[in-house]
Amino acid sequence: MIQLPSMYTTRFGIDPGEQKLLDMAFEVLRRGKCFHPGQDTLARWLNRGVRQVQRYLKHLAALELMTWVRRGKKLTNRYHLGAALWRTLMKGRKIPGVPVQRKEEGPVDRETAKRLLHEIVAALPGAG
Repeated sequence: MIQLPSMYTTRFGIDPGEQKLLDMAFEVLRRGKCFHPGQDTLARWLNRGVRQVQRYLKHLAALELMTWVRRGKKLTNRYHLGAALWRTLMKGRKIPGVPVQRKEEGPVDRETAKRLLHEIVAALPGAG
């Protein structure tokens, strides 16, 4: 189980209200449920105005910490944790179905390069 302490998000320089919003979303999503409250509900939970909640969401989206999908007219949005937050949380862990970004390898010595080249040429069709 992954927890979302503020140490993961301090490098993004977010407001305490934005941190609380992320904490609420993470807590619900962690349980495998959908997080889809209305903006007026979020404002009530955070003791802020609806416009302030909209600013929070816009800022979190710009930082790639939270995204949302519109579900339609007169329906609430469905909120998701963003890519930047997942990269921070999963640093060094393998995620099933997600390709691993490989670090560039250092320079290869001449003998290794020759051997690799011969293996590639031998594997080509018609080589033989």
